[in-house]
Amino acid sequence: NIETLKTTCTMLEEQVLELETLNDELLEKERQWENWRSALDEEKNQAERRARDIQRQLDNEKQN
Repeated sequence: NIETLKTTCTMLEEQVLELETLNDELLEKERQWENWRSALDEEKNQAERRARDIQRQLDNEKQN
């Protein structure tokens, strides 16, 4: 009976280690995703600013 408990405990410890590893990997992927998303948002904002600037230039040229 004690051997069964030891075996079960060892299996549970191994599963905990595997879950901790998976959790670390997921946290890293989440961090990478957030970095990618932030970079994409920044690129989008820059593109929108450029589009507004170009539109202003076109509007100014039409007025002149």
